[in-house]
Amino acid sequence: MSWHSLSKHYAGVVAGMLSALLTAGLLKIGAWQALERASHTQLFRLRGPAEWSSEVAGIGIDEASLETLGLFPWPRARYTELLTQIMPAAPSVIAFDIVFAEPSADDEALAAVMQAQGRVVLAQGWDGKGQLVTANNTLKEAALTYGHIQHTEDADGLTRQIQPYIKGDPAFSVAISQVYALTHAPLTKIPRYAETAWINWPAPTQQIPHYSYSDVLSGEIPQQQ
Repeated sequence: MSWHSLSKHYAGVVAGMLSALLTAGLLKIGAWQALERASHTQLFRLRGPAEWSSEVAGIGIDEASLETLGLFPWPRARYTELLTQIMPAAPSVIAFDIVFAEPSADDEALAAVMQAQGRVVLAQGWDGKGQLVTANNTLKEAALTYGHIQHTEDADGLTRQIQPYIKGDPAFSVAISQVYALTHAPLTKIPRYAETAWINWPAPTQQIPHYSYSDVLSGEIPQQQ
């Protein structure tokens, strides 16, 4: 091997070592994750926002609802009223991002309406000690399924990844998609044993149609909305 060839060979080795050391350093200080997050954000900026499905809507417990219906937490009867009000619209899925852990005297009535609707998804999660916090048995048995709401926000406040399954239980969004797929074409395919999944946000969540809880209860929102 000539001196020139030998020099090129060792130059390649040194470059590879430096690259490996740089990568290891980035991983150690967390810069690699920052680069991933920046790339993820830039891809969305280049793509531009897309429209959310017209079938997606949020019903929020906003200030107007708190003034009208009282301070939170509310009695379970409020949720029975909500389900009764929106059932004529025949929603494909109704998902409560609330953990109904404590039993209530109103649970039987709420469970009956949940069973009548037939496609209710409830939330669950784990507390700081790793203990599962889920809906009480009456409501959990009445729900079609449930999903975990564990997630981690990045430093900028955005959630870019979720764990599709934890201890065999699907994420809240995955459970909602599974119920939706019972009557419609599947929205997406998520690997059953994926540790994490990047979220493909169509657009900022503020662009999802949102309605005030109290307005829905009072019938101010037309059913076709």
